Amino acid sequence: MMDITIVDDKLRNAVISYAENCSWRAGKELARLMRRNEFKDWEKVFAVCKNGRIAGFCTLTEKDELSPEYPFTPFIGFVFVDEEHRGNRSRKK
Repeated sequence: MMDITIVDDKLRNAVISYAENCSWRAGKELARLMRRNEFKDWEKVFAVCKNGRIAGFCTLTEKDELSPEYPFTPFIGFVFVDEEHRGNRSRKK
């Protein structure tokens, strides 16, 4: 079973490390943003965990890398799923 949780102080360093070392180069940017606490109070980083191990992450933020002519907000961004867990869709019947 997968658990999705808002990253708190207990999980923060583990997610930073995971993002820094994941196969997606944007993970390093997320790790940098987290280390510098560059998120507004309402913005969140979410971690997906399976059996206590991080399997992915995403963020909910005010802005993303779109140009200013797109006034949309908020954004779901930095979506990453570990290769081991990709394509493992489960369906409840």
